[in-house]
Amino acid sequence: MSAVAQRTESIPGRIHQQRSWKRYVEIIIFRTWSDLKMDAARAYLGVLWWIVEPIAYIFTFYIVFGVGLRNGGVAVVPFLTCGLIQFRLFSNIVITVSSSIQRNKGLMQQVYLPIFLCPLMSLTTSLARYFFTFAVMIFAIMAMGVFPSASWITLPILILILTTFSFAIGALVSVVYPFLPDIKLVVQSVTTMLFFGSGIHWDINSIPEPNQSLVRFNPIVGVLEEFRQVILDDMWPDWNFWGVMFVVSVLTLMLSFLMLRKLDHIYLKLPLS
Repeated sequence: MSAVAQRTESIPGRIHQQRSWKRYVEIIIFRTWSDLKMDAARAYLGVLWWIVEPIAYIFTFYIVFGVGLRNGGVAVVPFLTCGLIQFRLFSNIVITVSSSIQRNKGLMQQVYLPIFLCPLMSLTTSLARYFFTFAVMIFAIMAMGVFPSASWITLPILILILTTFSFAIGALVSVVYPFLPDIKLVVQSVTTMLFFGSGIHWDINSIPEPNQSLVRFNPIVGVLEEFRQVILDDMWPDWNFWGVMFVVSVLTLMLSFLMLRKLDHIYLKLPLS
């Protein structure tokens, strides 16, 4: 068969593949929009709740740590806000992505969907919520006297890498979740421990050695420190730190999606729970 004939015969296959990917994108967008509408419908304030909730978090942390325990006053608000908002991005993605296959199993049993769409749908929904929260954070810290600097141009890259890292962890856990649903308790417990052990409420540099080096084994500690340096201190990121995190995240994602593809037909046979 000539090369021209082979190329001609492959055209319908490419068209079908392009249509499939277009359909997948449409499904992700539709599901993300539906999830956001459902979230808004659950709260009396609707969409406003996505703005009110982070403000309530920031206010509570200010009362507890700014006025109470740390007695840092208004100046502590930007520090707490930068840590809290980025950690919420990490925890929301990990929790929702890890349970995405289990939550969408009923839909997959009604109509065939590639298994990789489940984590992606959860990811886009978490990101959509985050952008509302991120806007509140920027407004809050600017109200406290912190204004944009040159280093802020790196924020999209840092958010992308943090998202990739969080997505990789969630996707890896999602491989096991349908076989062991109780793993959600482990995920919740670990995220809670990280919440109190990642430096949201305290400065890592206030811990003496050798304990500080031990705490830095938690990658979220470095993530929060980097965001604070970029946003609050007008410092450029440590690209070695972010480069290593990105490479590890991509490799983990590749492994996770390979395992999801291998187990695709098995997930559909598991009972709903």
